[in-house]
Amino acid sequence: MERSNIGDRNINKKAAKTFIKQRDRFSGKDYLFSIIGYHLAAVLEKQKPAVLLSFNNTRRNLFHLWNKYKAAFPSSGRLKYFEIKSSPQRICVLFYNPLILHLTLKQEKTISLLKEYGYSEQMTIDEYLLHLKTRFNTTGFPHEIGVFLGIPAEDVLGFITNKGKNYKSCGYWKVYVDPFGAKKIFNRIAEAKSRYTQFLQRGISPGDYLERYYY
Repeated sequence: MERSNIGDRNINKKAAKTFIKQRDRFSGKDYLFSIIGYHLAAVLEKQKPAVLLSFNNTRRNLFHLWNKYKAAFPSSGRLKYFEIKSSPQRICVLFYNPLILHLTLKQEKTISLLKEYGYSEQMTIDEYLLHLKTRFNTTGFPHEIGVFLGIPAEDVLGFITNKGKNYKSCGYWKVYVDPFGAKKIFNRIAEAKSRYTQFLQRGISPGDYLERYYY
């Protein structure tokens, strides 16, 4: 069975290894924002509509850091966040580009999939997110979150139908329909993360990256 090729994995590993070294130099708000910036790089470069991050109370207690510093997060018309699910130990936050998410959710195949789970074509982005939050609280982890994150609807449907098996390739998600198209997206996501580490190497703080370079 085809998997993501060695080049893809090397890009991912190199960027991740570099980022971990950079991340561990930070503390407090900069530590939190460094993690957010790394995972948000592809969203900020408009390669995907959203990313879902989970902050828990282990290790450096990202749960506490998020609650302490989220008011300082530089959200704007191009980047917003929405708290999907929370408990005393963990919070799940969706960071998204409103315009790209809107365009993603209004695609014909995506609409068809979402209707199966109670979404309506007439919903606004806020209404979509509120319904997604309800689904998280009632089902645990709804499969349709994939389309919010930019996974093609046919791959989300393929994952549901095949129960996560029989995929053609695997990278940032399991691919059932277009491995070559997905590979291009995987590469762009990995390259965005690599460029983020280059920003940090130049001495740019995570907060400055989020605030100055994409707004």
